[in-house]
Amino acid sequence: MIIPTVWIDVGVGLIYGSHIDADYHQHVALQVIWPQHGHTHELNGNTLHGLTIVASKQSHCLKVQKGWIVLVEPTSRLGEQLITLLKAQPFSHVDDSADKSMRSLP
Repeated sequence: MIIPTVWIDVGVGLIYGSHIDADYHQHVALQVIWPQHGHTHELNGNTLHGLTIVASKQSHCLKVQKGWIVLVEPTSRLGEQLITLLKAQPFSHVDDSADKSMRSLP
């Protein structure tokens, strides 16, 4: 197990760690869950591979084997872009194949 590392700046908080286990909760921040390559995460009981975006004020529970959690202020430029990607849905998932393509970019 690795020791979680946290970075905080205006409008965004980043957490890198392993064995993250959070019971049902909600927050104003949008949440991006990006497991490390080869690892999965569980959102509301569903095991997923790849990146997931969680809408603001959306109740969710999550488990992450190893990877990144990014909390984003909804009114920031990044937050507005994530809201557009969500298309009024509570969650948006980028499957592992798209994630692998992104990792192979030069």
